[in-house]
Amino acid sequence: MGEPATKKAKTERTFLFSSESVNEGHPDKLCDQVSDAVLDCCLAGDPKSKVACETATKDNMVMVAGEITTQTAIDYEKVVRGVVKKIGFDTYVDDLSSVDSKGLSDTTCEVLVRINKQSPDIAGGVHVGKDDMDVGAGDQGIMFGYATDETEDCMPLTHSVATKLGKKLTDVRKDGSLWWLRPDGKTQVTIEYVQKADGSVEPQKFHTIIEFDCRPGAIAVTLALAKVKYQETRHTATSARGVHQGCKKYFEWENAKDVKKYASMDSAQVSAALKASNYLTKWVD
Repeated sequence: MGEPATKKAKTERTFLFSSESVNEGHPDKLCDQVSDAVLDCCLAGDPKSKVACETATKDNMVMVAGEITTQTAIDYEKVVRGVVKKIGFDTYVDDLSSVDSKGLSDTTCEVLVRINKQSPDIAGGVHVGKDDMDVGAGDQGIMFGYATDETEDCMPLTHSVATKLGKKLTDVRKDGSLWWLRPDGKTQVTIEYVQKADGSVEPQKFHTIIEFDCRPGAIAVTLALAKVKYQETRHTATSARGVHQGCKKYFEWENAKDVKKYASMDSAQVSAALKASNYLTKWVD
């Protein structure tokens, strides 16, 4: 048997905790927004709509499928293209080396609609012939979460920072400040914590911050996909992270950058230094 809890040594420990956040152009987020938009349109005209809508996207194609019973006349293609346009997807070139393609275009994308009315079996088990206090659910799921006093928004600090960084990426992309950014992006924040003997946890420092913006053409240029990469690793080209040349990591973004020189600068000085370097242009053809 283990030691009684009262006899266990109470010591401090240090650990890392990470959270990630994806931007509105990430495929998962794009699909969520399309499904949400379909639901909003249904409920706007018919509050008693029964909506089960799923969305998938790949290679300049968006598909909506599911079972929907509503009195509202929905132009699904118009809804899909509207969401795609609002996010900022407006160009598609079927060429991985293209720096102009955003991977999806609101005007040229293929929109597939595979939607039927709600199944009679589900309707009978959920709402048909039932009063308002006896309705069921057409689907179910289990979620859990918690609130924390670590931040004002009651979310873990890592999650809060990652989300705000992602929002900033979206803002500067849409206002034209960083016009070369693309809608699909991801942020990841790792913070070092110390857990004290009394069980309380305090953040100590930011351990790692990663911001990744998907620019298909620029990434393809860096990877030089015209060359075969998978032979040395026995994996596909997209799994070639392990390839190194000498002591230098193969992919440029894996090489650590020394940013100590920016520590003593204010925001204006940092912006000026970045604009004077090739930092903002080296990824753009």
